[in-house]
Amino acid sequence: MNRLEPKSAKTNLNKAITFALNSIKRRSVIVMISDFIDEGYQHHLKSLARKHDLVMIQVSDKRETQLPKLGIIPVLDKESKKTLWVNSSFGDFRETITSHHFVRQKELADFSRKHQINFLSISTDEDFVPKLLKLFKVRNKSMKSV
Repeated sequence: MNRLEPKSAKTNLNKAITFALNSIKRRSVIVMISDFIDEGYQHHLKSLARKHDLVMIQVSDKRETQLPKLGIIPVLDKESKKTLWVNSSFGDFRETITSHHFVRQKELADFSRKHQINFLSISTDEDFVPKLLKLFKVRNKSMKSV
């Protein structure tokens, strides 16, 4: 069994998209699964969608997007390796986190619609199979009508 060891803890969607653009020469179906928590990758993503048939699946976890009131808690930023202490019971911290997630999800859905990308958002606590089946049924119907 092979084990992949990451070279960096930082997310770099641009690097992954650029690799796909440079290495996949024939038009292909590309399924991209990510939380899409990164910045500045939309231009390359648009290029990937123009060249290939792109399916984007955004994965999220309630433990990251809908925090409970726990008081002062440590939050580890895996990319910077810094621990921040935040009060999850005070002010609008939890609402800001939740709102930011839903805004990013809507932006991805709008971007996908605009650039003819199939988009699906799933949560780790839900049964994703029905959503995937529905997505691929819609894809099959649109392929047959073309």
